[in-house]
Amino acid sequence: MTDIDNPLEIAGALHRSATLLSRRLLAARAPEGLSPARLAVLGLLRREGPSTATALASELSIQPQSLTRLLADLTRRSLITRRTAAADRRQSLIEITEAGTALFLSDVQGRREKLAQVLATLLTPAERGLLMLAAGLMERLRDAIEVDETEA
Repeated sequence: MTDIDNPLEIAGALHRSATLLSRRLLAARAPEGLSPARLAVLGLLRREGPSTATALASELSIQPQSLTRLLADLTRRSLITRRTAAADRRQSLIEITEAGTALFLSDVQGRREKLAQVLATLLTPAERGLLMLAAGLMERLRDAIEVDETEA
């Protein structure tokens, strides 16, 4: 049992639970869905807009060689495109396509629906209310955590 007077224990339990739930949802993808790595690439491009391969690798904390394979597959599937950067013609900008956005959103929606189904069948209305409260608290915690932009 977690000691509610020990913030470090609470932080550990919260981090562990959030990480394991996230991993389980990522593993529960449909056969036509995206791998977690591909989902991360498309999600980043959707949120942040066009990017270089170097910036993507850095942001996702993956080796450039691994990213090269991911990008080749996403390009082959017409989920991303590359274009020459206007500012530096030696660089390519990678951007998500309409098909990539549609598949990304469909994949995310599928995971949400799977979670919603479990919430509806496993938890009572009171427990679901507690989760809504917890979600709001987690957003407050997220907003209060300062990010070092040089490492983000």
